[in-house]
Amino acid sequence: MHKWLAYGNDSGVPGADPSFTARRELCFTLEGDIFARYQSYETAAGLASALATKASCPGPAACTPDPCVPTTIDIGPVYTVDPRQRAKYAKASALCSASWCLMST
Repeated sequence: MHKWLAYGNDSGVPGADPSFTARRELCFTLEGDIFARYQSYETAAGLASALATKASCPGPAACTPDPCVPTTIDIGPVYTVDPRQRAKYAKASALCSASWCLMST
């Protein structure tokens, strides 16, 4: 799934952008209506670990059907800035001077 989300920007492709998936926002629903929103992961291992943690699953072999596999996936935009870094630009509800550099791109 991580390779699919990377759109050819995974580590095995020459000239790939290694920060692409860290800037990709996604949300997903797991078995039991567990909904996770505003997620982004740098590596496939990070995504797999987060899925297992959110599903409270000890591992795919222990669970049938596998609750670590999302029932729905919604992919979001690829930001120019890591989504986890957006908070530093939002100092107040009004547009601050630090945000102007993001609007010019």
